[in-house]
Formats: sequence, structure tokens, C-alpha cells
Amino acid sequence: MDTELAADLTAEGAEEEVAFDPEEKELFQRAQPGDEQPYFIPESEDEPQGFVGAENPLPLDMSGSDFFPVQDRYRMGFPTWNRYVIGNPLNPYKLNVLKGDYPILPGSNTFFSLTAVSDSNFQARRKIIKVADPNATKLQTDTQQRQRFFITTDLFEDDGTFTPSPWFVRLTQGIEYRDQSDAVGYHDDYAFIEAFVDYRIAFLSEYGDQLNWRLGRQAFNADFRGFFYVDTQDMSRLFGTWNENKWQYNLMVIDPVQADPVTQLPGFYKERGQQVIGGNVFRRDVPWLGLNVMGGGWYVHDRGTGNAGFQAQHEVNVGYFELATEGVLGYGWNVSAAFIEAAGHDALNPVSKSAQNINAQFAALELTRPTDWYTPRFSIMYASGDGNPKGGTATGFDAAFDNPNFAGANVSYFGREQLQGKGNQIKNFNSFLPNLRNKFFDAVNFVNPGLLALTAGFDTTLTTRVNAFFNYNYFQFMNTASLEQAIVNAGGKPISIDKEIGQDITVGINFRPLIINNVTCNIGTTGFFQGRGFQDISGNNAVLFTHFVNMVLVY
Repeated sequence: MDTELAADLTAEGAEEEVAFDPEEKELFQRAQPGDEQPYFIPESEDEPQGFVGAENPLPLDMSGSDFFPVQDRYRMGFPTWNRYVIGNPLNPYKLNVLKGDYPILPGSNTFFSLTAVSDSNFQARRKIIKVADPNATKLQTDTQQRQRFFITTDLFEDDGTFTPSPWFVRLTQGIEYRDQSDAVGYHDDYAFIEAFVDYRIAFLSEYGDQLNWRLGRQAFNADFRGFFYVDTQDMSRLFGTWNENKWQYNLMVIDPVQADPVTQLPGFYKERGQQVIGGNVFRRDVPWLGLNVMGGGWYVHDRGTGNAGFQAQHEVNVGYFELATEGVLGYGWNVSAAFIEAAGHDALNPVSKSAQNINAQFAALELTRPTDWYTPRFSIMYASGDGNPKGGTATGFDAAFDNPNFAGANVSYFGREQLQGKGNQIKNFNSFLPNLRNKFFDAVNFVNPGLLALTAGFDTTLTTRVNAFFNYNYFQFMNTASLEQAIVNAGGKPISIDKEIGQDITVGINFRPLIINNVTCNIGTTGFFQGRGFQDISGNNAVLFTHFVNMVLVY
């Protein structure tokens, strides 16, 4: 400020006492620390860079000291410059109070974040469905249009710049509209996908290791690739890190609710009839940098729902033990591998019609070799099968609720579609396991034919906006005795079923028009060529297919 102007203001102040009016749009301070009388300076016209949602209030202390304490450091103004673009509520990449960049209210330490997702899907497919006659099936071609909306709101303390928030609350609501040309027709559903509270119990080290407790409906994946359990369900979960985040661990109790039979969105109150208790431990950089290992143990008590049209209620108690690894193998190769052992007892198996002890295994291995634009993939998956349904020991592997990210499962026909045969459902959506049950309703079933899957494929980056993928899978049953028995149980004639399931081929592209992931589009086609064994189940040799278009918009 000009020295003469400051002197004039000081002289005027000496003749008349200046009173501060908090409604005035001016700031109040002394010209110099030694001055006895205050003077006014105009309020700054600089605006914060982002969408702040509320104005920065005037300081509470206007007593005339050398400086004024700012009540909200997040809403500080910046000089106007073409380098700075003022944010708006529709832009999630600029500072935005709706994305947790500013506190909800000036001077507070509580933040809010909003995420909105639109998931649009269209597919045309040919499939085989079971009919009333257990000796026959029906070949059906239909279309499906599905629209899902998800809105996630997070409320949390601190902005997480230096340490994670000590608590946060999340609520995710989902709405689905579905229109199918088959018997399902139009269907809509609303659900609370997530609703939980997360609380930090304690810091465990000076490196940020901490112990947290999360209670409510939440998403959880029990291993690296979703072989055992992947779902969003009601659970109590204790988790944390140790030794500079080199160790990670989870302990939980899961009490699932029943999902909608069409949309698969979780319901509100009706129990699924399954409880999962257990935990896992992850260790990073063992035995060398870039390779991570995991060990887990789980107890599953499952009796299913006993709904009409599905298996009768039966009680299963089974323990799962898993070892898995994921990361850098060496010489440019990456690896993902898992082994699971299941052991327990089924009081009355629906296929064998008798009590069964359980002893089943699962193993998977995938190798990839990323380059700058091209990544080939090779994998093998094994799930043991039951060769003697009446033998007293069930040896066909089944998972509690799998949803694998492996061997192109989300685009492969065999992986993504539900398959039916004579009198029975063979496998579920988003699963490779031929477990002869509906995983949304029925208890785990270890009297099943098992699986061997071989995969070769690649992912390639064509441009910064376009990625392409190709996937080839070969499938066969490990043993078909349980399938033959299931057909007889459904009232069908005894038949001999070959082990060969068939092969599927998938091609597609992933398009990101804005380069970022806020707008993505997947377009692809997958065809399933029936092998001799699946032709025995379906009664025809038609090529099954799915053509799909999926667009996701994220705010």
C-alpha cells in the first residue's frame, strides 16, 4: 500500500474510533505492527480454483493483529490467470466439493464424495435351455437390453493427503432395468449395493500401518483372481497392514442375503442360507521383488434356500484352504497361480441322494509376457471331478461364490453365460465351474464333473484409445458320471456322456474416446463350438454365440 495513503488513514483513525462491521466486504488490519490505529483494505477478489459449494467465511478474529487466521485453508483464492480454470460441478477432474476436494462446510474437516455410474449393455445370443422333458432341450436365440445406474456417496473425515481417513461411511444404490426377448421379459430392480461404516481402530507403526473394522454390506474378493469368493454382501470385516504395508490381512464373517433371480442384485432381508467365516494373509515381495503370495482359510456352512425349482435344502459344512501367488516371475514374464483344497461333509447331496464326505481340489496357472503394446496370455485351470457319485466321497470341486478374472471369463461364452442341458443347469453366469447348481440359491455341490480348461490369447494396444483382445479356450469334463446321474435323477433316460465340452473363441475391442476411463465401450463376439460331450447333453451340435456391446459412463 502507498505510504502516504497509509499515513492518511492512520491520521483519520486517530481523530475518530473505527468500529468493525462483520457485514462489510472489507478486511481489517494494522498497516504496520507498531501502528496503534487500524485501517481498511479492500477484500480480495481472488476466487478458489474449484467448485467450492460455499464461500470462505471472514476470519473470526478481526482484532487488528498483523495477520488474520483463515478459517478454511481449502477455499483460498488464486489470482486470475489463464493457466487456472475455475471448476464446475460437472467436471470431476477439477477441484470439486462433490469429489471430496473441499470440506462440506467451510471450517469443517468432513468431506463428501459422489460417484455416479451408468452401465449400458446389449447382447444377442443363442443358448440352450432345459425344458420339461428331461430327455430334450431347446435351442433359443434372444436379445437382452440391460441398463444399470449406480450412485455412491462417501462421507469421511480428513482429505487423506498424509494419512487415510480415520472413518468413512459409504452408501451405493443400484437400479436396473432389463428387457429380454425370452420368457423373462421386462424386469426392474432396486438395491442397496453397499452400505457400511469403516473405522480405524489404531495405527500400528510410524509407517502408516493400521487396523480397521468395516461393518455392513461391502464388496470383497477372497483371493487374487476371484476363484473362491467374490461378492458384495453383509459382513463384519477386520483388516489391516503391517511392516510398511508388506503384510495385509483380513478376518471376516459373511452372512449373505438372497439375490434377485434375474438381476443378481442383492436383496434386503431374505437370507441366502450360507455363512462364510475365515480370513487371508498377503505378503508382498516374496521371495523376490514384485512377487506377492497369499494364504487363506475359510469355513462355509451352506444349506441353500430350498426354493421351488432349485435343489432341496441340504446342509454342507466345508473348509477351504488356499495358496496363491501373483506378480513378476522373471525374464519378462508375469505369473498368477492358485491352489485350493476343500474338505468337509454334505449331509444329503442332491445328486448322489446320500451323505458325502468332501475332498476336492482346484488349481490354476496363468503366464503373461507384457511388451510395450502386446501381451500374450497362456493359462490352465483344473477343478477335480467326481467319478463315483454313490461312493461316499464327493471329489468334484465347487466354490462358495466365484467370479473369476481369469482366462477371459468376462467375455468368453463358456465363462460369461449360464449353460443348461437335459434336465439340469450345468454352470452359472460368470463362472467356469460345472457345479450342477444355481449358485444364487443352492448350497455348494461337490458331486460334479469337474473341469480342465486350456487358454491362449492376447491383449494389444492399437492406439491410445483402442485396445483389442483375442481369447481361445478349450474345455473338457474331468469325469461325467455325476452328469449322467443328474440326468437320471431329473427323470431322463440313462446316457453315456463324453468328456469333451468344446471350445470358444472371443474377439473384441475396448474403446476409450476420451483416453481416460470415464467413458469406455466394449464391443465383441464370442462363439462356443460344442464338443462331443456337450452335444450329448444338449442334443444338438449348433454353434452358440453372444454378440455384446457394453458402454460405461463414470462421474
